[in-house]
Amino acid sequence: MLQFKPDALLRALSGLSSISGNLHFVEAMPVADQEMDFGKLFPTMRPSYVKLLAAANELDAPMTAIAVERALKMHDSGAVRVRHYREMLFNIQSRLSDEVGAKFMLVLDARDASLFAPKLPHFGEMIRAKFPRAVYDIDEAAKCLSLGRSTAAVFHLMRAVEIVLKAISANLALAPQNNPNWGQWLDSIRKGIESRSPIGAKKWSEHAFFQDVYQQLTAIKDAQRNPTLHTETIHTDAEAHLIFRNSESLMQKIAARMDEKGLPLA
Repeated sequence: MLQFKPDALLRALSGLSSISGNLHFVEAMPVADQEMDFGKLFPTMRPSYVKLLAAANELDAPMTAIAVERALKMHDSGAVRVRHYREMLFNIQSRLSDEVGAKFMLVLDARDASLFAPKLPHFGEMIRAKFPRAVYDIDEAAKCLSLGRSTAAVFHLMRAVEIVLKAISANLALAPQNNPNWGQWLDSIRKGIESRSPIGAKKWSEHAFFQDVYQQLTAIKDAQRNPTLHTETIHTDAEAHLIFRNSESLMQKIAARMDEKGLPLA
């Protein structure tokens, strides 16, 4: 997918306007159809072509770039008839119009652009360091959000949270489940928590933390993860953004305690 750069298009149009302005000036002269050395008459035109060439490459407009390179050679060659120069400029304008017009463009507002290409990593550096396997799905969820693909965003978030779920299981030294069903993983985690705080015994020092995490994951399973896997559920933009932030909060809480391998153990 090409990332369209509006500033490159503006530079291209500015360069064309500058070159065309100089050409209009020459065309108004009584010697307009004679051969002229544009390089000597208008030394500022060459930088305009160089900027135009750079902009064409940024816009992924290869045919326009070829036409600009040809124009540069003509510009540097010395004597050129004005009408030939005008034809060359018209060719550049036509190619740029065709190549830009052939592309289907989506424009993101500031909020969505920050989701698609963030200046700082989504969910923070700690999560990226401790849960590297979740990074792909976190970033894909953000991109889906930016493009209005809300249900797809939640799907990727559930994949990221599943890595956290398995880390908790490993942290409690529980046997890995062969079944991908969250229910079995959570049932095992619940039993692991209960075994560390038997009824009537002194509460395990980390009981509150793990009990809270278990309850949050159970709520995610019932309200988000399971429904998202079925065609009946379509998440709205508001729902997906809320789930994104809630997932970030939960993962940051767990990352403060362990990494994706469940270390340090409980």
